[in-house]
Amino acid sequence: MTERFFGTDGIRGVANRKLTCELALAAGRACAEVFENEKSLLIARDTRISGQMLECAFVAGAASMGMNSIIAGVIPTPAAALLTRLKKCGLGVMISASHNGINDNGIKIFSGEGFKLSDETELLIEKAMSGKFENLPIGEGIGTFEYYNEAGQIYIDYIKNSVNADLTGMKIALDCAFGAAYRCAGELFRSMGAEVLEINNECDGSRINVACGSTDMSSLSELVRREKCDMGAAYDGDADRVLFVDENGDRIDGDQIMGLIALNLKRKGRLSGNVVVSTVMSNMGFERTMKSHGIDFVRTAVGDRFVIEQIRRRGASIGGEQSGHIILSDFNTTGDGMLVSAVTAAILKASGEKFSRISSVFKPYPQVLLNVKVSSAKGWDSDPDIAAEIQTQEKKLSDRGRILVRPSGTEPLIRVMVESEMEKETLASAKAIAEIIERKLA
Repeated sequence: MTERFFGTDGIRGVANRKLTCELALAAGRACAEVFENEKSLLIARDTRISGQMLECAFVAGAASMGMNSIIAGVIPTPAAALLTRLKKCGLGVMISASHNGINDNGIKIFSGEGFKLSDETELLIEKAMSGKFENLPIGEGIGTFEYYNEAGQIYIDYIKNSVNADLTGMKIALDCAFGAAYRCAGELFRSMGAEVLEINNECDGSRINVACGSTDMSSLSELVRREKCDMGAAYDGDADRVLFVDENGDRIDGDQIMGLIALNLKRKGRLSGNVVVSTVMSNMGFERTMKSHGIDFVRTAVGDRFVIEQIRRRGASIGGEQSGHIILSDFNTTGDGMLVSAVTAAILKASGEKFSRISSVFKPYPQVLLNVKVSSAKGWDSDPDIAAEIQTQEKKLSDRGRILVRPSGTEPLIRVMVESEMEKETLASAKAIAEIIERKLA
């Protein structure tokens, strides 16, 4: 049986333990074998300390099979996807563990069109990784690499030209999470005319996602209030996600931003497919508001690959997740934090209103999300006690709400989400389910 290496978002694990140089080398070789008709790949990374080590191993693996590499350095994941297309490479690779802690890292792989790989292609790569590599090329048949130092600037220019807005007069705060957006984000907004205040904008992989960025927005909120900014944007480690705070420092999630952008596109007659694609985690208030404006609303399983699949199927302009992973398919093939923040800033500038006003697209239903640490998520859905408690709470909520329990695809967690019209019963139901899961599986 072929060993499974890919999870819900590429190959991921603790660097130098689970995700070793040997594994990255094998992945590079396997990709070159599976994409044997392609001449080159583009590879990029975030700021994690382990990134250079894994990048070198992957490039060496690909070179040993005769594939050339274009090394783009530290740039956001969406930049890697975009530049893979622009450079006409056979595949793109991003070394990143996104919002995870500093010890983790990952290998995300894109097709030449900038989309994440199909399950079938991932299985082919896994099979190749588990096999033997024979008849390796020698001499001129061995692959080489070159550095692509202009990658960041080309990405900045692409977003600036795509959004085409003058942000002069705006004061914008950015939290770059010591990650892949550490340089690009500030330069983008300054080039669009905004006054920019930045925090956590150093290339420091020892602090990536540590009490900063989209996973901890307290410092950004305080900065926005103190400096009287018009808005604040917080990225995760690889900048494929973004969350916001308004002028009061209050948090704005991905649902509200998707709603804001979708309604703006609808007014301009540019909402392709007349549909918004989101996941089962999105708020019921979001869904009902979109439908009230005559916009179709499609839900998918959690994970950007499922969102992108429906975007392509429905020909949609926009889709994403409450967590801030938002795809604007007219411009890019994956979630793009910098693009979304630039589009949002342009909408805010054109409105002449406060961010707190225009971002209140819908009244959210009270929603509680609890993450329960478990020793193993295996078999959680066949445990009779857990199933009985979920059923009990569903009966209590009736048609006033909904419950979603699922394992994390990247961490040893069971996520419990409960949403209903009444805040008190929402919290009580979530706690009851979380307690039984912790008791049985912790």
